[in-house]
Formats: sequence, structure tokens, C-alpha cells
Amino acid sequence: MRRRERGQATVELVVALPTLLLVMLVILQSAFYVHALQVVRTAAQEAARAAAADGASLADGQTRARALLAGLGQNGQLLNVRLSEDAQGVQATVSGSMGLLTEGPVQTFGLPIQASARATREVFVPSGGGA
Repeated sequence: MRRRERGQATVELVVALPTLLLVMLVILQSAFYVHALQVVRTAAQEAARAAAADGASLADGQTRARALLAGLGQNGQLLNVRLSEDAQGVQATVSGSMGLLTEGPVQTFGLPIQASARATREVFVPSGGGA
């Protein structure tokens, strides 16, 4: 009986280790994706706020979004930042895809990531006491 069990631990390790590593990789990738999603949402919100400020332009919002997306490294540089305005306010959209942690053919696939935000345009209206 003892003789048949000699290699059992090795076989169990060979079977379990790749599964454990895959689970750890998925958890790590998920954590990076959630972090990137939060950064993208914040960048869209801040871009809309910066562009909607009194006297600001869409370029100011673009600059603010790019500054925040720089925290994502190369993935942040590849994201698209679009701003548009109408009579009521400014709409900011950040979209693109986030690369995976792995190398090789899987690297060409990315996880889609997108966020939009809207801010009402700030306009200074002086109090009506003067001429």
C-alpha cells in the first residue's frame, strides 16, 4: 500500500499548482482593472469639471484628464479623451482598453474601459446693482 502512495504528493502538486497560479493571476488582473476603472472615472469627472469652470476651455479639461491618466502608465496614454460642450455644460468621455498582464498572443486582447461625466458650465453673473 505504501509503495503506491509514494508519488501521490508530487502528482497533486503538479495538478494543483497551475490552477492556483491561474487563480492568483485572475485576482491580480481584476484588482488592476478595478483600479484603472476608478482612475478613468475620476479622470472623466475632473475633465468635465475643469472644462466647465468659468473662463476655462475644453483644452483645460483635456489637460486635467491626461494628468490623471498618467498614473496608469502606458495604458493611460493609449486611452481616448473626448470633450464636447453645449449650452448647459460639458460632457467628458474617456474610453479605450486596458492591456492584460500576460505577454504573447493574449496581450493583443484588452479589457474595455469607459467612463463619462457631465458638468454644468459655470458662468459668473454679477449682482444686479450697477448701471
